[in-house]
Amino acid sequence: MPSTKLKRSHLSPLDAWKVAWQGVASRPQRSFLAAIGIAVGVAALVALTGISDSNRAALMEELDSMGANLLVVQPANGPDGKPVPLPASAVDAIRHQDGVEAVGGLKKIPDSVHAYRTDVVAQGETNGLGITAATPSLYDALGASMESGSWFDEASRALPTVVLGAEAAARLGEPTIGDRLWIGNEWYSLLGVLSPIELAEGINTAVLLGDQWSAQHFANDPLATGLTSGDWSQIYVQSAPGGVADLRDRVAAAASPGSPHVAVAALSDLGGARTVADTMLETLGLALGGIALAVGGVGIANTMVVSVMERRGEIGLRRALGARSTQIVAQFLTESTALSFLGACGGVILGVAAALGFSTLTGTPIRIPLEVAGLGLGVALVVGALAGLQPAAKAARMPPVEALRSS
Repeated sequence: MPSTKLKRSHLSPLDAWKVAWQGVASRPQRSFLAAIGIAVGVAALVALTGISDSNRAALMEELDSMGANLLVVQPANGPDGKPVPLPASAVDAIRHQDGVEAVGGLKKIPDSVHAYRTDVVAQGETNGLGITAATPSLYDALGASMESGSWFDEASRALPTVVLGAEAAARLGEPTIGDRLWIGNEWYSLLGVLSPIELAEGINTAVLLGDQWSAQHFANDPLATGLTSGDWSQIYVQSAPGGVADLRDRVAAAASPGSPHVAVAALSDLGGARTVADTMLETLGLALGGIALAVGGVGIANTMVVSVMERRGEIGLRRALGARSTQIVAQFLTESTALSFLGACGGVILGVAAALGFSTLTGTPIRIPLEVAGLGLGVALVVGALAGLQPAAKAARMPPVEALRSS
């Protein structure tokens, strides 16, 4: 009589996924509650980290707007007590330094040149206004804004146009855009009026001309300060966030190589405060993220353990019908992973929505670290799988009768 060999049951990975999905879909309420528990943990991680980073970015932007990332480069006095000119190449040399986001220069026009509202105003009524040539890039370097009109561009910098500081416009009787001003015995068209600039108050009382136009018309006039018209009287440098300290010495060397007669100063004393605040807020964000990660991990583990232990009766029944322990473990491991993935995806969406809502309501910059969302997803998968593995393995080793009795 031929012998009959029993065929060992086999559960392929595809079959495991099908069985796991059936387990998730056949118990929608339980699966939903389990996924919600996972989603809350991941959402807490993403939301807290995003809100912390948004607050941090808002504070850094506020400090930067107060001059924490601005440097001003000026000629320093030489051994004879006179200013040592900054070379004409200084602006371009500084612009090519790492960490420089914007740089703009000013060239002082001779003191004999004055600005008047019309050509009939007495020459002595100068209103104490200084005439200065500016590069188009100065606007970005100072983070300026226009009260009206526009700033110099590549075309207007070479034309007889003028931009007024806020106080200069008031002293000249609030001229409107397109009006003509009498400057240095020539008519200039008013291009724009700057909003008040707190960081560089001298700009507020300045009458600004285009640098190329000034170079053509005042090239041969000596300046009262002893500089020639081809040299810079001031250069404003905007560094990358938090980069003022690192950039300071390099800017001096680039402005005038080999010369010790270069004065570089921060426009405010907030650079150090910015660095300290940035470090402290980064540490706080990491701490909040770590706490949320730990709490979320515990919640995920608890959810998965309870979910598996509640189904010991099902495990016992499957064992009684011939399922092997490894197949039981594979099924619940796959199911735990699937639930963790679904819950984690929902948690990422909830966390991002919460962080976006906070940024919208408070007006802070939107900062949601993508690596944190990925970390939350990865942690949920790992913790969910491990949390489902242990009770599934324990239940799978139980005798079928005992598993059925404990359900």
